[in-house]
Amino acid sequence: LRDFLILGVLMAATVLTKWQAITILPVVFAYSVIERRLFKRTLLAFAVTALLLAPYYLVLWKTNLLLLPFTANLEADSLDPTFMQLDGWTYYIKALLTEQFFLPVGAIVFIAALFYLVKKNIGWKFFATWLLVIFGIMVILHNKDARYTINLIPALVIPASYTIYRLSQKLGNTNLFLFIIVGLLITQGLLAYINLIQGFKDVEAIVKYITNDLEGNVLVNTGLGTESSFIFEIARNSNFSHQVFRPCTMEFLGESPGDLVEKFGIKYIIVDKNFQSFTEKQKQFTEFINENSNFALSKDYERFSILQNSNYKKVDGSEMCNYVCATREFTCSKFKYPSDALK
Repeated sequence: LRDFLILGVLMAATVLTKWQAITILPVVFAYSVIERRLFKRTLLAFAVTALLLAPYYLVLWKTNLLLLPFTANLEADSLDPTFMQLDGWTYYIKALLTEQFFLPVGAIVFIAALFYLVKKNIGWKFFATWLLVIFGIMVILHNKDARYTINLIPALVIPASYTIYRLSQKLGNTNLFLFIIVGLLITQGLLAYINLIQGFKDVEAIVKYITNDLEGNVLVNTGLGTESSFIFEIARNSNFSHQVFRPCTMEFLGESPGDLVEKFGIKYIIVDKNFQSFTEKQKQFTEFINENSNFALSKDYERFSILQNSNYKKVDGSEMCNYVCATREFTCSKFKYPSDALK
């Protein structure tokens, strides 16, 4: 009984770690159906999980964010393969082999884990259930993204490690196990570092400059893959005093650039000098602010500039709204801090 209570706590902690981890719940449920003797105690574990997650989901519900993680991530690119296409079935296998692990590490882990399942080693049913349930869910969902393979990693790494260990035992050299594991970790680490998108210079200085002003929202008009650095850094430093809007805000809203700035209470605009990856809407917006006398250069850096809106008007602060690019809709809340929803 104690183990299932711990299971309930761990499932709740897993879901709170990353929203995609909620897929572990159908895995546990499916396994309890296969091993029917575990079914009743598994339901107890789910009750513990529900109890622990209740405050979190209450906050999401009261702030109109309950379904956002699902609707935002279910919004699929029209180019994403569906389960009716062969690519829809091979997408995540390729992603595991070449993007999550990188070759040759991915191939070694995959083959070793497959060998473990074929040999029906201890716990093989659980790992097989884990892989099949999550793989099936991800194939059926139209939205495809290589990062979702993170849910499969433990079910591959644990069996693969055991297989490599047993192989080293049979060869009479357990040090071989450590050598292989360390070698794989170093290889994966080096490949990950080579493929890592490096941070952008001056982000911290730009954010510090903006957040010294205690009011005014920020629009990030930067190139592909650069806006997240500013968003996370401003969130970390501004104590919820600034809302940040992504470049996609310009893409999906029909308002003119001037209306957009006024509607969102934009006081600062971070502009990327490297505009080769700009969309047409971003280019149009850049032309607008360059020609508008209300926007003046406030601070200049090597790659980015900060423009300040002299015609800034503070928006009504009784409700906080933001534009969710994935769902192309607004989400609004009267709570400034998540804890306010529990009062």
